[in-house]
Amino acid sequence: MDGRVVEVRAAFEQCGAYFRDTTLARGVLEMNRPGILLREPTYCDASRLPGGFVAPHRYLIFSANARTLGGDTPDDWGLRLWPRGRIFKVIDRIIDQQRAQITLLEIPEHLVNLFLDMQPNGIELTYVQHGRDLFYELHNAPPVAGLDSDAWRDRLVYPVGIDDAHKYFPMYGPDAYANDETEPTIARVAQHLASVHMRANATAEAEAVLRPAIEGLQSAAHRMPEDFAHLLVTRADLRVQIADYRGAESDLHEAFRLCQQLGQGGRLQVAVILTRLGHLYQAMGSSVAAERFYQHALQIRRSASGERSAPQIPILVSLGALHERTNRLDTAGAYLLEALAIAHEHDKPDDPTLLNNLSRVHHANGQLDDALRTAEAALAAIEPEDIEGTQRATLLANLAEIHAAQGSHEAALRLLVEVLHSQRKLIEQVRSFGSHEQRLLLLQAARSRLNQYVSLILARFADSPARLLDLANAVVERKGMGVDAFARERAAVHAGDHPLLREHLEELRIRRSFIADQRLSGPDYANPDQFQETLRTATKQLEALELELTRSLPNLDDHGAVDCVTIARSIPPDTTAVEFQRFRPFNYDAIRAHGEKPWGADRYVAIVLTPAHPNQPTVVDLGDADAIDVDVAALRAQIASTSGLPSQPGGTHLTHPTGYEDIATHLYDVLIVPLLSAIGDVRHLVLAPDGDLCRLPFGVLRTADGRLLIDDYTISYLTATRDLLRLANPPRSQGGPPVVVATPDFNLGGTPLCHKPYSRLPGARMEGIEVAQYLGIAPVLGSEATKAAVQQAHSPSILHIATHGFFEDREPPLEPGDLKVGMTFRFIDHDRESIVLDGILATPVELISTGDSEFGRRRGRHLDNPLLRSGLAFAGANTWSNDGDPPHGNGLLTAFEVAELDLQGTQLVVLSACDTGLGEIESGEGVFGLQRAFHLAGARTLVMSLWKVPDESTKELMAHMYRLLAAGATRADALREAQRLVRVHHPNPLDWAAFICQGDPGRLPKPPAGSVPAAPSL
Repeated sequence: MDGRVVEVRAAFEQCGAYFRDTTLARGVLEMNRPGILLREPTYCDASRLPGGFVAPHRYLIFSANARTLGGDTPDDWGLRLWPRGRIFKVIDRIIDQQRAQITLLEIPEHLVNLFLDMQPNGIELTYVQHGRDLFYELHNAPPVAGLDSDAWRDRLVYPVGIDDAHKYFPMYGPDAYANDETEPTIARVAQHLASVHMRANATAEAEAVLRPAIEGLQSAAHRMPEDFAHLLVTRADLRVQIADYRGAESDLHEAFRLCQQLGQGGRLQVAVILTRLGHLYQAMGSSVAAERFYQHALQIRRSASGERSAPQIPILVSLGALHERTNRLDTAGAYLLEALAIAHEHDKPDDPTLLNNLSRVHHANGQLDDALRTAEAALAAIEPEDIEGTQRATLLANLAEIHAAQGSHEAALRLLVEVLHSQRKLIEQVRSFGSHEQRLLLLQAARSRLNQYVSLILARFADSPARLLDLANAVVERKGMGVDAFARERAAVHAGDHPLLREHLEELRIRRSFIADQRLSGPDYANPDQFQETLRTATKQLEALELELTRSLPNLDDHGAVDCVTIARSIPPDTTAVEFQRFRPFNYDAIRAHGEKPWGADRYVAIVLTPAHPNQPTVVDLGDADAIDVDVAALRAQIASTSGLPSQPGGTHLTHPTGYEDIATHLYDVLIVPLLSAIGDVRHLVLAPDGDLCRLPFGVLRTADGRLLIDDYTISYLTATRDLLRLANPPRSQGGPPVVVATPDFNLGGTPLCHKPYSRLPGARMEGIEVAQYLGIAPVLGSEATKAAVQQAHSPSILHIATHGFFEDREPPLEPGDLKVGMTFRFIDHDRESIVLDGILATPVELISTGDSEFGRRRGRHLDNPLLRSGLAFAGANTWSNDGDPPHGNGLLTAFEVAELDLQGTQLVVLSACDTGLGEIESGEGVFGLQRAFHLAGARTLVMSLWKVPDESTKELMAHMYRLLAAGATRADALREAQRLVRVHHPNPLDWAAFICQGDPGRLPKPPAGSVPAAPSL
């Protein structure tokens, strides 16, 4: 025994101290808990030189086996590395407000049994104290000069790795990727590190490992297909975790092709990929496709390993989960119990996913005690390294459903709060590396948990002001989060905080314009494949630019917490704000085995915020959302029918048994009356609608005695009430001279022979001239009113555009009953690849009919993006639409291109055009159309229309509004008073009610240039 003690002491006597400074995600920091053992591919780039921190976090490594790294590394770095596969124990973790240190002790493998206890032994305690002494000694010390350098910081980002032969190489340097010997090792190390990060919910770190590895090794994929396929599958897992399903599908298809090259040797990896595709399609709601992929993967596993082999367990679990979610509860239980039996036969540890799905089957059958017991077992089976991962959040949500069903509502609520917190951390991480689209996809995927949280509070805690405040805080934090973050990023770049990135914005603008031109033009008959390849390349370049811009910006969370108190304190005096949210209620008491559905029909909830009571929001359930939406559509239809103008994009006329007044009164009773006591005695309402309420001009709603809402309140709109926090700060740049663009020559360079030419707007010419007079500038008219005239206007203080607007519905996919003999069709998404299994198309696809409509301008499947189907028409638009070649391009400025305009100093954009407020509506993120695009471009206030507006009355309204603005009225008051003045001679809402004021409702910083003339004769 004495000899063993001597041996142990000798093994640690020569330990040196090594330092590696880095920046860790919170999940990784929390994962490194004292007591756990780590076996890592390498700890690299640690320095033996003690000094102050050069990054917020530090690994302090005590080891007797560090090696000196030779080669061209600077001597003053004191660089050391370890052989592959060494074991380290986390013996201490110190966290203060600014710094954190994780202390690691290297354990010789033959002594590991002496260090398995979570409690530290004498040797560990010695090094814990030594580590703490070093932390406090070096906490505020100056850094080592050689390490306080850009070269060292680059090394932290692009570290050194160690291969199986103990040779060192730069993991992400270009030389390593050109080396046939190191390529497979890089792939394996990167795949392992990324997996570790993902299990800790550290998606940003996982992406930072995978991106350079995949980019660097892409050209070598044919030499190492299996290793590269592993990398792609890992990135697909990451993309599924952040709800980027199309990106994940693309990675898995590429991995599938690579493994097919291996022949029979790649069959097992093919089974892994097919299982991942099943997971993907299940997440996308394509259960038939998911089952087909699972079953094929199961066949491969069984033919290779036998009927009761352990590798088939995950597939059986996936099949059980799929059947449970599609209410095939008997077969779901059978699959899961078979998986559990095979796991016991092979002495496998409890699988949290298996147990969680089994718990869900018990719950669906109404067996709540069994469900609770199994769910708790699933939670206990989670590995320590997964404690911060998304798997635990999923298990907690399931456990919350069980507690709520059993009547333990407080416990359920606590668990859901933890789930929302986990989601928040994931969303924050994706903001640091994800594209705008990826962030929106994640927010959409996260909405179901928010719906469950809202449902539980409304059903069980509606009489608790504290819980209602929690509900309101959760809603106002999430709603509009995507567009708000994107707008602030653009503002930071344009404001000059990051001057080198402005070049990126110009590249983005050029690339977006090119893509928009290509998609609007569509393919020709001669070479449609070339068109697709050109578009695919341009889209990838655009995505790369967007990602580079995102990664180059710091975290711009400049307004701190987003909650009811901070928002209410930003509300101007004499104003009340109302946040509307469409949500889907969840019934925790439903027993699916009895045919009861847990998810109900959508409802609207309103949250009323007042500056007088910032921590006391009023929360009101307004009722069935579909019924309200029908009334909104009916109201618009009745107003539009007075002149035969269609109320919906695409021209659909709706009918209603009563007239406009009755519908307006009914909507007033549903949407306003329940809020009146909370709104109080104010004169200004700030409304943040959701769903189809975004199509409703609230000012036309009527009381029973015939008063309109516009008579009692000035009304302005926001995408979300969180916008008040951004609007509370003045713009970061000053606007230039105003710009007025009006009455374009749509036939410039040709004749109006197209099917639907844009008609002349005689009133718009006079409107443009009069508005320009108010502003003291010359208008841009006729042939000069081009798309380029708007694109080249950098931050005008006021931008007024009088032209035609457009919004077109997406071409719907064919339903099975639409398919007829002899019909030709193709995939809606032409770029998607597909897989055939057992002679059947396994990939879920949407189809559209083909023919002449596939070719030609503004037609076909290429306008799937709603920002390409919404825009403004300028000079030459008719000529281009009729296959002409106008001198200034296609004459159509899409919302897709508007988003890249520089309007950061623009106080007011007025779109005196039809349908400029329309677009596709995404619950929680507003309208995807011109209003969103101008918001992203930086416009502080937008005046726009919700239906096709008459030319003459619009001219009159604009004249009144600008006169009032020039006299010092606020933007919202000017529009309101102009609408009331037009009503005197044009009482039909068609003539005055279409325009709304979105954004900053306050006064312009200074009166428009020039004198204030009397109102012109109209």
